[in-house]
Amino acid sequence: MSSNIDRETMVAALSEAERNLEVITKAGITELMALRQPPLSVVYVFQGLASLLVPNRRMSDWNEIRKWLGSQVNQLINMLINLDKDLITDEQLTNLKSILALPECEPERVKRCSLAAYQLCQFLHGVVALVTFQRQYQQTINEPSS
Repeated sequence: MSSNIDRETMVAALSEAERNLEVITKAGITELMALRQPPLSVVYVFQGLASLLVPNRRMSDWNEIRKWLGSQVNQLINMLINLDKDLITDEQLTNLKSILALPECEPERVKRCSLAAYQLCQFLHGVVALVTFQRQYQQTINEPSS
């Protein structure tokens, strides 16, 4: 595999993740936050977001997530756009992968619950793909040639 193809794959993954953020609206997120008991898919997507944005806080239920996001709904999209993917730790990546592996986080299933949650879910899947790819690529570059 050439480094050009690797680079193109990485850029495509990042572009796809960021495209999903561009279509998310404040109204969509506000609507989700107004739900008293959203579908589990929505809760898991927001747990995934929290694992990236506030990794030191475990948020296990919707009330904690709503409390955390309460004053930050306006900034959420900017926080995600400006997320430094190079600073995502192995622990964050593992936690996010475990959340996204849940059947409730299958993108088409999330889409049936909420378009905004689906777009956020697609962003999270893109981040996982990108960070995983970057790390695998770095390992191949750092491996000594035989």
